[in-house]
Amino acid sequence: MPTYYRSPNALEETILKRAFSHWSIFDLYNREKLIVSDVSATNAKEGLPEIENISIYNAAISSAYRSMNKNKKINNNYSNRSSGIRRDDNGTESLLKRVFLRSNPQESDKLLLELGPVSVGIQIGLIRKKKFLPGLNFAELVLNQHKSNNNTDLEFPHIIINEKAANLVCFGRDIMGNSVISFYDDVKENQLLIILNEYKEVLGLGRSRFPGPLLNRPNIVTVDTVDNIGTFYLHNENQSIIKK
Repeated sequence: MPTYYRSPNALEETILKRAFSHWSIFDLYNREKLIVSDVSATNAKEGLPEIENISIYNAAISSAYRSMNKNKKINNNYSNRSSGIRRDDNGTESLLKRVFLRSNPQESDKLLLELGPVSVGIQIGLIRKKKFLPGLNFAELVLNQHKSNNNTDLEFPHIIINEKAANLVCFGRDIMGNSVISFYDDVKENQLLIILNEYKEVLGLGRSRFPGPLLNRPNIVTVDTVDNIGTFYLHNENQSIIKK
């Protein structure tokens, strides 16, 4: 079944605005064009085209598919399209929404989406269960926006680690407290944050095991690596080789 791209509906816009505000880039929301595509239960089962955030995507698909009501049926496959609800060939409501960023929006975007493009923009994350799950492209977007505003202090959840830890993170290793150089003051326990190296470059996404004051505790893991640029680029490179 071809991918169907559309503009976010009212609920999705609320979710995305909340996420942009959380990462302190709310002013960017109205300057960029966001596009949504639906991931159906059928596609989740059969396998989807590559996406940017493989680790979050796999976890979300697995959990969502297990909880799916397989007996839910409807007669009209494309009912409620205007409200942004997408259903697959079996009549099952979409479980996940992929979110894409399209720069330089045009007045003809609506017509473009109706023509069914093969691809639009770059994927920045997923919407699942009324929550936005950011990917590495979104992390880059957050960092670049703060740098463009000449902010000396990065006002978003992040952690900066030393060179040795940076190399290990690229292989999926978790972060020891000894490796932490600095962190966002308001980090809470079990909070998603952006992992940066000493040069303030994105290495990945992590989840804190402790609140901010305890993130540099020695000899224990204080941040779990959720996604990293090593896995990200290796996956995309392998996909390119397979397509050839």
